[in-house]
Amino acid sequence: MLKKNFDPAALDEIKVFHLRGGIDYKRLGIADRAMLAVIKKFVMDRKAPGELTEEDRVFLKTYGGNVDYTDRSAIKPIIDYIRAK
Repeated sequence: MLKKNFDPAALDEIKVFHLRGGIDYKRLGIADRAMLAVIKKFVMDRKAPGELTEEDRVFLKTYGGNVDYTDRSAIKPIIDYIRAK
């Protein structure tokens, strides 16, 4: 994703951190629920089991539910990076 959105020179200049979040399908708006339903029906459900990526499998496993991947300890690398500056 980063390579698609940034040129190589920019990637050399920035530090990237990944913080996972969560999703609660019951709290999503109708547009977001509809978008995810379309992805499931027209993308995920049409893939052969052998074509599914790990990300696809997680999507299908958690679809329609509530999942939280937040981890408060994940902020430590950011704090360490800032303190080192």
